[in-house]
Amino acid sequence: MMERRFHPRYPARWRVTLYCQCQWDRQQKIFDGITSDVSLGGMCVYCDHHLCAAREVDLILSIPSLHAGGAPHRLAIRARASHTVLVGELDVFRIGMQFLHMREADRQCLRHHLNVRFGCYALTPPAQHGEPRSA
Repeated sequence: MMERRFHPRYPARWRVTLYCQCQWDRQQKIFDGITSDVSLGGMCVYCDHHLCAAREVDLILSIPSLHAGGAPHRLAIRARASHTVLVGELDVFRIGMQFLHMREADRQCLRHHLNVRFGCYALTPPAQHGEPRSA
């Protein structure tokens, strides 16, 4: 099977809070989960609740501080659930998430943490005025 991901994923175990508008009762549901892998383009989340495939959700990704006692970085991200699979032996759902939108500052924060923790992304300087930004 051919790999379709644009960004490689790395084994980060970070907390995530999912805010989903339920399609059945139109109520906003809030679910907690933990990532099993993260990239600049998406992540895999383990959660006690099912998310419908193709559902868009808002989420807060909490990245632990690099310093003891430091506050976590909370990134606001709009994402889409690409698939949800029940992992029977763990009694949780594994949810593949594709990032749709995040602020540039949050993207740079995520890039920084992935680089420092996993050595995977070269840090890019901020774009000069009038220059296009790299994705």
